[in-house]
Amino acid sequence: MSRKRQERKKQHETSGNAHSKREKELSDKPEHIHIDGGRIETDFSPNLVEEYRTGQKQQRTRETKQYIVSVFTLIGVAIYTSLTFWQGCTLRKQLEVSRDTFNAVNRPYVGTVVHLSRDTKANILTLNFSLKNFGSIPADNFIADWNPTIDGKRQPGEREVQQGPSVLFPSDSFTFVGTFVGSDLDQIMNHTKILEVEVVANYTGPGGKQYQHCSKHRFWPNTMAFIPTAYTGCTLHPENQK
Repeated sequence: MSRKRQERKKQHETSGNAHSKREKELSDKPEHIHIDGGRIETDFSPNLVEEYRTGQKQQRTRETKQYIVSVFTLIGVAIYTSLTFWQGCTLRKQLEVSRDTFNAVNRPYVGTVVHLSRDTKANILTLNFSLKNFGSIPADNFIADWNPTIDGKRQPGEREVQQGPSVLFPSDSFTFVGTFVGSDLDQIMNHTKILEVEVVANYTGPGGKQYQHCSKHRFWPNTMAFIPTAYTGCTLHPENQK
């Protein structure tokens, strides 16, 4: 019997110690935690709530700043892209202008130079229509033709066709020569008939680019000169002439 009593006493002491330990643990709980009949209630202090609200505000502020930075970054990228595109277009236009300027300077230019003389005793008018290269480089595949007319009628024997393409170097000339005599000249000099000359030249420049020179001139007896007239285009095609 004595042994059983000792065991019960020991169990009672152990249970009491455990109960005391739980009470001690509960007494050591944080101040904002309350236990009532198995329910646990939390009562945060004003300082803790204020700290939480302050943290939330700071988080929202950081998110707002990040959003603003993202928006400005996107705007900056769009502006940079636009500027880069604009600079590329400007550079391309400048290159095109430079190329066109270079081609305009470094190309052949064929123009007409007219000389004439009159022998009053022999009653002869001599024409010299020259096609001169005023450019800085040769005119390749140069071929030309002319067409002197009186009152729009081509004059037989006064038309000369260049025989085959050639190269017209800078400052060089190709000349057509014709003469008018007798009654035709008399009628030209007294304004009864009109003397006109049409000149055409085809040639190529750098890269095989094709050029054409066309001009039409009317003779004025009072000034003994040929004056260029309004001209809508070439009617002569020297490469097709036989």
